Amino acid sequence: MKITPDELAIIIPIITPVIDTWVKPKLEELRKKHKFEKNFNQFATENLTEYLRRSYKKQQTMNTIVFKNQQKRIEQLYIPLSVKSSTSDEIIEKNIQTLNNPTFRSNNYTLIVDNAGMGKSTLMKWLFLSVIKENLAIPLFIELRKLGSSYTILDYITEELNGINNTLEKDYICHLLDIGNFIFFFDGFDEINRVSKEFVTNDLQNFISKCSNNKFIISSREEAALSSFGQFSKYSIMPLSKKDAFRLIKKYDNNSSLSQELIHKLNNEKNLRLLSEFLTNPLLVSLLYMAYEYKRDIPYKKHIFYRQVYHALYDEHDLSKGGHFIHEKKSQLDIEDFQLILRGFAFLCVVNGDNYYEKDDLVRIINQVKSVNKEIEFKANDFIEDITKNVPLLIRDGIEYRWVHKSFQEYFAAHYIKIDAATKKTEILTGILNNSKEFTYYNLLDFYYDIDIKGFKFVFHKFLAENLINLYEEHSKEIMELYESGVSETSLNFRLSHMQLRSTYMFCNIPDRALKKGDLFHYCHNVLMSEVEGFKLKSGTLGYHFSESIDCYIIMQNSLDSNLLNLLVQKQDKVLLSTYEFTQNDEINTQSFLSELPQSKRFFLLDINPTNPIVDLYEFNKINYFISQKLLFSPRDDSNHNAYIDINKCKMLMKEKEESDLILEFKIK
Repeated sequence: MKITPDELAIIIPIITPVIDTWVKPKLEELRKKHKFEKNFNQFATENLTEYLRRSYKKQQTMNTIVFKNQQKRIEQLYIPLSVKSSTSDEIIEKNIQTLNNPTFRSNNYTLIVDNAGMGKSTLMKWLFLSVIKENLAIPLFIELRKLGSSYTILDYITEELNGINNTLEKDYICHLLDIGNFIFFFDGFDEINRVSKEFVTNDLQNFISKCSNNKFIISSREEAALSSFGQFSKYSIMPLSKKDAFRLIKKYDNNSSLSQELIHKLNNEKNLRLLSEFLTNPLLVSLLYMAYEYKRDIPYKKHIFYRQVYHALYDEHDLSKGGHFIHEKKSQLDIEDFQLILRGFAFLCVVNGDNYYEKDDLVRIINQVKSVNKEIEFKANDFIEDITKNVPLLIRDGIEYRWVHKSFQEYFAAHYIKIDAATKKTEILTGILNNSKEFTYYNLLDFYYDIDIKGFKFVFHKFLAENLINLYEEHSKEIMELYESGVSETSLNFRLSHMQLRSTYMFCNIPDRALKKGDLFHYCHNVLMSEVEGFKLKSGTLGYHFSESIDCYIIMQNSLDSNLLNLLVQKQDKVLLSTYEFTQNDEINTQSFLSELPQSKRFFLLDINPTNPIVDLYEFNKINYFISQKLLFSPRDDSNHNAYIDINKCKMLMKEKEESDLILEFKIK
């Protein structure tokens, strides 16, 4: 990446303090310790200086679809975000501008996890720049999607730190990293190729273990494999406030007439609640602006919203030519045929599991789509030019191409399943259901729920309903005993729904050695491995520690059902969900509850077994309240901790006919 003299004049004064404070003293310490030659330090200083120059220039720019993928300086568009712990409702940091704050200063292991478009990568870029500006340490930015079995983290760092003329050996770099004072930004764990995921995860764990004198920050969408990073403190990004959403909208046209008009309309919108998802997500705020710019109308459903953005991109008028010139499509495809090819292309991208492609890969995928749409004539290279320039849904980054945002890939893939794969729709959805990496498809299913609720219901609602009905049958004896003891049907339904979604183990008798060591996850995991038949660490295993005078550690193994419930709660689903209504009498004093548990047992399973001390000691509703308030946290403010899968709705659903039987009766005359 070439740096102009003007850019160099700005960057050098910013990075020089990092070189003088951290790089040079570190290299001199290393030289003395390992008796390297003096000129070697000069080479290393030059390499690290050049890396910081390149990285600062790269990370201070960002692409956004609002400006048709033109690069913008990050400070032009960044709205300070807030984060909160994923194991409490407490907002940990408001308006993050720097790593020099209590949350990050005291924590060497940070995991930032959230949904599509919440600004994870932008936050990582901003924090990387802040480390340099405030001279806090030596930052290294690693794009995890570039790693694989033949290209490790150490390979990546070695390549980044080596200049054209000076070469640093891996052993030297290992010694350098071992001294400490580095902050590693591992961006995009969810973007790692599926084939390489296990290898890269192990490589990342080993690297962190061996370089423990440094700080580590990982960003990702929710992924089951993240459970293997038990020592990391997990944070989610707080939804934008209405005020911040409006600030962001104003940035898109420097507070000119269009943004003012849109904000005025939003302020006076009676159905603003329906737009809440758009205004809390930075990506969706940008798309809202773009959709409104194209058509002075505000859609209320996300899939209609994305469709409007697609139409805006396809019909884009060149305002520099008077607003009447429409970019001609090189492929000569009209808006419907273009979208048909785009749907197939997006679906194959999802199936392949890759996020970045070289041109040959794109040609191969597009030709594959073309082979099943023989009636549509076009050239793959022309289509590639269109989707990078004329309908810019892909960005070219050197020799690689990527979607402008992964959510567009998921939007078009969801429509492919609904429209183009009609005969194999159930087979595809069932495949997604049975896939062990279910988090991968969460956003796709978010779109699919809206565009084909019947198809969703037949596969996913039915799956949840069958599982809960089977659980009732499996525990029929205990259920009868609890009914006879006075436990209500609704209270029991709430607990069984919780059991269906996750296995929850409470550790309240933790040895001091485990507390001092600070690695409670592995201690509790080892206890369960030795005492619970068939227990093993699997996808969806979470652990967190909370203390209210008495230390308690929770291990939860979430099932696929749990991920589906999160989606249904977000959608305010009425097909299967009901809401448990707690009363003031159900509230529980956590400290008293934990202190009264028998000290002879190392852990307790939250279930409905009448012999379980938890079931025996406390009223059933109080334990349900504890589950709702202490265990069912969500990164979303509007989450419903009291939602549960209703057994009566499950039974009603199972009586419905299959979708294929639900058609209009007609007779052609």
